[in-house]
Amino acid sequence: MISAAVTLVAVGPSGIEPLANAQEPISAESAVEQAIRQHVDARNAGDVVTLRNTACGAMAEDFRDFGPLVDLAIWWQGPGQGRQIQVERFATIDVTDQTAVADTEVRISTMAGLQDVSFMLEHSADGWRVCSTDRPIL
Repeated sequence: MISAAVTLVAVGPSGIEPLANAQEPISAESAVEQAIRQHVDARNAGDVVTLRNTACGAMAEDFRDFGPLVDLAIWWQGPGQGRQIQVERFATIDVTDQTAVADTEVRISTMAGLQDVSFMLEHSADGWRVCSTDRPIL
């Protein structure tokens, strides 16, 4: 008796990959959520490289000015200073052609209660990037 196994494959950027590993496309709204969470996580960690890669506009210019050895915690009063941000809820996400506005509720560890914060994003070839917020503390 002869038995055979068949594996479906696809050719991707990294060569031949099993088809089971292919990811489903995500919605623009989900991609915006992911971009904001990645950006906030990088702020909380003081990860300047990721901040540069997840920001655009004037915000990106701010992060370009930091060298690789800068203590972002001192600049932003984040790690070591007690200020951490956590996105608790995405109230609305409005996506147009290449821009998005996400209205969120965030918890800032140095403030009481939830804060309403709007994130403004732009879409580029690299994905969604955070350009600004309506709260200067972020």
